[in-house]
Amino acid sequence: MLSPPRVILMEEAINSIGFGKFQYIIFFIAGLAWLTDAMEILLLSYLNLVVGCEWNLSITKQALVITSVFLGMLIGAPIWGIISDKYGRRLGYLLSTGVTLVFSIASAFSPGYFFLLITRGFVGFGLGGSHIPFALLAEFLPSKQRGYILCLVQFFWALGSGLEAVLALTVFSLYDDKDNWRLLVGLTAIPALISLLCYPAVPESFRFYMNSGFEDKAHELLSKAAVWNNVPAPTTPIISVLEEDRGRIVELFKSGFLRLTIFVCVCWFISSVVYYGMVLLPGERAHDISHQVDCHHYNISSPTTNPVCYRVSKREAIEVLITAGSEIPGVILTILFIEILGRKGTLMVEYIIGAVVTGLLMLCIRNSIIEVIFLSTVRAVLTGTFQALSVYTPEAYPTHIRATAFGVAISSARLGGVLSPVIVDFVLTKTTTGGLSIYCCCAIIGAIVSFFLPYSHIKMKEELEDEKELLRETQI
Repeated sequence: MLSPPRVILMEEAINSIGFGKFQYIIFFIAGLAWLTDAMEILLLSYLNLVVGCEWNLSITKQALVITSVFLGMLIGAPIWGIISDKYGRRLGYLLSTGVTLVFSIASAFSPGYFFLLITRGFVGFGLGGSHIPFALLAEFLPSKQRGYILCLVQFFWALGSGLEAVLALTVFSLYDDKDNWRLLVGLTAIPALISLLCYPAVPESFRFYMNSGFEDKAHELLSKAAVWNNVPAPTTPIISVLEEDRGRIVELFKSGFLRLTIFVCVCWFISSVVYYGMVLLPGERAHDISHQVDCHHYNISSPTTNPVCYRVSKREAIEVLITAGSEIPGVILTILFIEILGRKGTLMVEYIIGAVVTGLLMLCIRNSIIEVIFLSTVRAVLTGTFQALSVYTPEAYPTHIRATAFGVAISSARLGGVLSPVIVDFVLTKTTTGGLSIYCCCAIIGAIVSFFLPYSHIKMKEELEDEKELLRETQI
């Protein structure tokens, strides 16, 4: 009796090419997308105040400058996810990066407030696709290296935050001109330009090819990756589960994924609310201190426009640089936590630390050094929650809805980004204690919700079992 022909699973095929130059290229591209996202987001903490000064904007209009970007991300993330699941990761990457670059440059030439609002909204729409290369990287990583390599991508976010702070400090120090913010916006668009120039090096997803029925292209891509990694290409036939319904959001809310999707989205939302609150808080606190506003006092008669034209000082820019730099040790700590505690345990611990330190900030300590230390700690652990969620989310969903699920999760984070400046501008300007109590409660809720998350490796095993079942059927 003849033995059935030998075939291997997609996971085995990816593991067979190892980790080498091919993955390094995708790692750099994914990191560049994260860096672009971070710089464009941190830019808002400066743009909000400087443009408000130049154009004498009300607090509401200043908040809308930030909100427009997050609204664009909220809309863009699921759209780019669907496009990349249906038509491939490369197309989603190209279009989203192109939109980000074009409208980022256009916003630097804004003749007025409403043009700035529209162009920054489209920048956010493009940034909604920044998760695509991250999902692509996850699909090309061998199972043993997947967790910590995905964590390392977060270094680019910390690098982007620090780089933007340095740019702002340089521009505002060397060019004391009312239009210096335009130069800062233009310089911030450079990483998006580099990302677009990297497009020819972006490969298509091997799993996308296999699950879409393009097996010849998948084998050709795998052979190319093997050559880059200096290992022999697998010659054994590869088996996959052919998926017809790719990129359907409705799949995320069916019985098999409903609980997972709700909990994942809540965690992304909470992390975003608290993190961006900590990013935007230093500018608001500096403004309050300069006007002798008591952080406990509920000042219902606060002005709707800035009575004094507010400029970002050198000290404040340095404080932002320090708090941004704190994200680097946060990334390192999270890598260690994930190895020891796993994804769920890491989320719970970091949310609890965030809640405790935010509670300490509610004491309204006027010592700037202590305040910077507390802010740095919260940013470090909240960056870690993004890191853990970024590893957890693509592991928890199968290939045919992975980018869509990631897009919906990112949208939840952007919804938190929409809400956070509202808390900062309309609650923290009245009472710092009241605003910080909201962030503290959010972190506590995040710890509770993360406790009930299913283990992501179980979902990956379920997808692997589907492939093994098909393998057994093929060999009968």
